[in-house]
Amino acid sequence: SSQLESVSLPSSFTEIGEGMFAGCISLKRVSFPSDEYKSIPASAFKNCSQLENIPYENAESLGDYALSGCSQITAIDLSNITSLGKYALEKTGLTSISIPDNITDLQEGLFRQCSSLSEVDLNSVVRIRKEAFFGTAVKSITVPSTMEKISRDAFASCTDLKEFVLTGGNLGLNQIFGYVSDNTGTYIPKIVIPKEMTSISTFVDDDDTSSGGMFGSHVGSLEFEDGCQLSSFGGAGYMEIVSIELPESIKVLEEGAFRGCKKLRTVALKSVETIGASAFASCAMLENVDFSSSLITIDESAFAYCSALKKVELPSALSNIGTSAFSNTGLQSITIPSSVVSMGERVFDGCSEIE
Repeated sequence: SSQLESVSLPSSFTEIGEGMFAGCISLKRVSFPSDEYKSIPASAFKNCSQLENIPYENAESLGDYALSGCSQITAIDLSNITSLGKYALEKTGLTSISIPDNITDLQEGLFRQCSSLSEVDLNSVVRIRKEAFFGTAVKSITVPSTMEKISRDAFASCTDLKEFVLTGGNLGLNQIFGYVSDNTGTYIPKIVIPKEMTSISTFVDDDDTSSGGMFGSHVGSLEFEDGCQLSSFGGAGYMEIVSIELPESIKVLEEGAFRGCKKLRTVALKSVETIGASAFASCAMLENVDFSSSLITIDESAFAYCSALKKVELPSALSNIGTSAFSNTGLQSITIPSSVVSMGERVFDGCSEIE
């Protein structure tokens, strides 16, 4: 009922059903006769926009959409919670949240559009699913070393988010700041890869079909901390970086590593031995590549459609050049070192200015 303002349940009640009070837009207070209630089921209080208190403090689980749209709820203690469903706290009035150690998986849309949520402590979280913090007011995020995966759009439309701190570990990311082509409102000036990071890469969610890189296009620069121990690197495609200098530890650039970085102009590869397929494809402004003297392989389409690339000096250790490696570039001249023993087809296809 839209007129219902308060509820006091009799002692005969032992549980409430899914969606029981959903849409009661005037409901402000709910009291329960005992502390035996352990679960707030799916959609139980969805869109109860005037509800002022958590229906019972001893809850151990919140079902999908359990408190979604309860915009007057500004705080919640999660210390007893062991299970949080999808969108369970979406569009609430929360201003800060600390995730206890007993919660390691933040479900899809969990805090979506909590427009006042500005402070988040992730503690020991392992997994953040898509849109978990979409549209929040969070200003800074520190990703714990326990984190394993962060899914698409997890931090999209976070217009106040300017600091995203990685602390180490083995991390997989998928367009976490939004789709490449979207103006999501999230923009991080700089991402630093810490020396404690043992692996960082892109992955594709089970319900997704493609990946636009780890971050999407919404990062201004990428740096590696001194002492970096990564041996391979990839998944940084489509970012707005202007230059990149890889640490000496990185020997392999993975497929599509910097693909589509439309503002990228200069690259220093230091100790890279293998440049993966399409690693710099469609980096239209790329004009200066400092190859490693130990470079052995340039895979297919590695520099395809780098139209500003007019000159390259290939190192004497180079052995393999893949199909279409420099196709549709602006190359005007190039010398193939005598060390090259394998060269694919159409390596310079579409290079109309080459001599």
